[in-house]
Amino acid sequence: MFLRKNYGLIRAASLIAVMALFAISGVVMINVGVIVYKNIAEENLENYELQTALSYIRTKLEQNDEKGKVEIKNIADGTGLILKEHTDEGENIETVIYCYDGSIREFTHDADAPFQPEDGFEIIRAAAITVEMRDNGLVRLTATNTGGGSNYTYVVLRSEMEY
Repeated sequence: MFLRKNYGLIRAASLIAVMALFAISGVVMINVGVIVYKNIAEENLENYELQTALSYIRTKLEQNDEKGKVEIKNIADGTGLILKEHTDEGENIETVIYCYDGSIREFTHDADAPFQPEDGFEIIRAAAITVEMRDNGLVRLTATNTGGGSNYTYVVLRSEMEY
């Protein structure tokens, strides 16, 4: 008789325990999903920023692909590019693309004027860029983000190729 009276109570308690376990599992799964989504979104943003920076620099190189117009030099926090241009008025203009203070920057100035890395226009946040001239006009561009991830691309400077 004692078992019959408590049977309903035991049944209700076990049902409540199962429902509570289900609710807790659901909350845990939602939290795990949010964390995974945030990580994926952050990685995609970092990858997008690196790809954008590399694409920008690649385009600049391709636009200035003439003999003697592209120079690779150590600037500020690493290697950078100097793109030289001679105007119709006889002025020598340089566009410098480099990494300084956690961002890829660009600065266009008269070639004879002094250059200060902090004066450049910030293009995108990045920890470093590396520019390497390889054989036969092949340039490797590497961009590294602040999280340590990196991406690279290659550009062929036809003006530097040996035929």
